[in-house]
Amino acid sequence: MYCKQCGKQQMGNERFCGGCGFQCASQMDNGGHMGGTMGNNWGNGGQPQQFQDDPNNTMALIGLILAFFFPTFGLICSIIGLVKAKELNGKGRGMAIAGLIISIVMFVLSIILTVLMFSVWSDWVNDIMNNGDNWGQHPGW
Repeated sequence: MYCKQCGKQQMGNERFCGGCGFQCASQMDNGGHMGGTMGNNWGNGGQPQQFQDDPNNTMALIGLILAFFFPTFGLICSIIGLVKAKELNGKGRGMAIAGLIISIVMFVLSIILTVLMFSVWSDWVNDIMNNGDNWGQHPGW
């Protein structure tokens, strides 16, 4: 057998040509990849494989994660993920909807906590204004 790249004679069990390093045809399966469990990044005539576009809906995942920590950004990313899910035949739609719901719930909770905090703060300020600062004047201090 001879190397298809440089023409050097090859032994039957070599994986690569000793002269040029080209992948030997005897070790290739019908898809152009080396046989066995040892994978490689080369296929079809020794040329590097092209990376495919990832068909996952990453915006839906980002929206779901951000929903817990930054609800506004989570809401925006989840909406984008929901729109992208239509392009990907529904892939990531559930994640995007979950991100939307969690973002809305976290946003409402943050508003409630903010109102509650200002209510407690205003009561504390009113108490100081009406009764004066009695700090340290309690019995036993």
